[in-house]
Parts: sequence; C-alpha cells; structure tokens
Amino acid sequence: MELRSRNLITNYLLKAKFNFIFDENGIISISDFEGSEDTKDIVEKSLFRLNERIKGGKYKIIPAKNNEGEYIETTIKIPFQYAFVRS
Repeated sequence: MELRSRNLITNYLLKAKFNFIFDENGIISISDFEGSEDTKDIVEKSLFRLNERIKGGKYKIIPAKNNEGEYIETTIKIPFQYAFVRS
C-alpha cells in the first residue's frame, strides 16, 4: 500500500470477519479473526484507541441483537487515519 500524502483521502476496503468480546468494563477485544495479518493489526490499533475512550468514560458500546436475541452481523468502517499509528 502506498501513501503519497498525509491528507490524501483514500477509500480502502479491508475485509475480515471476527467476533467482538466485551469485558465487564465494556472494553472490547476480538476473537476468531478471519483475514490478513495486516488487517488484524489495523483493527487492533483502532480498537486500542476506542478502548482508551471507553476507559475515559466518553463512549459506551452496546452490541446490537435481533428479535431472537442473537447478535447481529454487521459491517464496521474504520477511519483510514486510525490504520496507521505513529510509533
């Protein structure tokens, strides 16, 4: 993947399938990941930032369920800038 500019608006679609796990504090982790290692790394970095906001009390995530009480399979979009965290 090549980046030409920090301000470049890019629409990359990364495909993966995984389950969210919520602990008693609402912190999110993933399990049963199906996808590339690069995509997994991007999702984990994005979740790290989201979890920092959850710990700070800014957000609360409530998993969606259907009428039968089963969790709904959904698509999430991760902002492109979250995919690359400076080290």
